[in-house]
Amino acid sequence: MKELMAAEQTESRKLQKLLATLKTKETEITEYQTNICNIKQHASELQTFMAIKHIEKDLKVEEKFIRSIAESDITNQVNISYQVNNSLQQITDSLQKFGEIDVSSELFDFPIQKRKDRQAQIIVALPARNIDNLILTLQKRIKTYLSNTSGCSMLPDGRIIFSCYVQKKRRVFKSDGSEDFGINNIGNTFDVVFIGDDCIAVTSGCSKPIKIIDIKKNKLKKKTIEMNSQNDGVVYKDGHLIYCAGKKGLQWLVLVMNP
Repeated sequence: MKELMAAEQTESRKLQKLLATLKTKETEITEYQTNICNIKQHASELQTFMAIKHIEKDLKVEEKFIRSIAESDITNQVNISYQVNNSLQQITDSLQKFGEIDVSSELFDFPIQKRKDRQAQIIVALPARNIDNLILTLQKRIKTYLSNTSGCSMLPDGRIIFSCYVQKKRRVFKSDGSEDFGINNIGNTFDVVFIGDDCIAVTSGCSKPIKIIDIKKNKLKKKTIEMNSQNDGVVYKDGHLIYCAGKKGLQWLVLVMNP
């Protein structure tokens, strides 16, 4: 009986550990859903597209984790059985135990359906949209108090950061349009773009370095990228900065972040 209870407790602990892990992942995915709703509500179509592309990279990690659980034996259906010792029918003084506890597991097959795959056919079936037929709807006005807004970037949590080339200023605004904080004393500024890990890249609008700013700590990181060309508008894609280099056209560079 003790062996039976011990086996049951061991399997119960494994199940509780799995449930706790899944609860944590559920919370993380809920945060992603909230961020996507905020972005769709306050961002333009282009900003929404870029932000969702960034979130998709994070979700691939979560998807890989879920699949690793599904493909492992941790989700197997556990059967605990008790096999009676045949010697019980002939009780003798030499009887050591009544039987043995056998713990076995069977593959529990449950399907994982990706919503993105389910939507793929719908997306393909949509007719092509002509940009000339798009109707723009003003959703909100944000007073930035900047004399010449030269760049902006949407953050994953729905906040927006604006930059001003003339005043050399950067300001972060909450999703409701109120100012959150400003980033000062980093020199020339033209455009800004979120690059992950609570950091943004700031172009100079001239041949000066591109600076990396930690917006969580509100300070310049040690890393700056020396440039030999003008750097104006900028976007971030899959570890690369793509920027306008004036007469040299569009340029790109690999962004390697030091810890």
